[in-house]
Amino acid sequence: MMSLQQIMQRVADGITKEEADALLAAQVKEIVALGDSEEEATRLVLSNIGYFAGYYPVEVADKAYDLFNTQHPIWGREHPTPEKIFQMGLEYGRRSLERSKLN
Repeated sequence: MMSLQQIMQRVADGITKEEADALLAAQVKEIVALGDSEEEATRLVLSNIGYFAGYYPVEVADKAYDLFNTQHPIWGREHPTPEKIFQMGLEYGRRSLERSKLN
């Protein structure tokens, strides 16, 4: 199984859509062999690629999103600034605190 860093390096190096599809299929196959359904394995791999792409430059992240037809699991196809991410975290924390007070 390739690491997320290896996958993103392949993206940065310029893999084709066909190569990305084959890579995804291989990753999914390995997870299915561990007991997950193909649907769950695909969701997991795409979510992880989308999340990890968020650590890369916008151009590389967008390539990964396009090649794998995925997005970051929290902010989608946006590329928020660190300040925006911080504000999103504060809002999430506030909502979580409010929900916990209701229970």
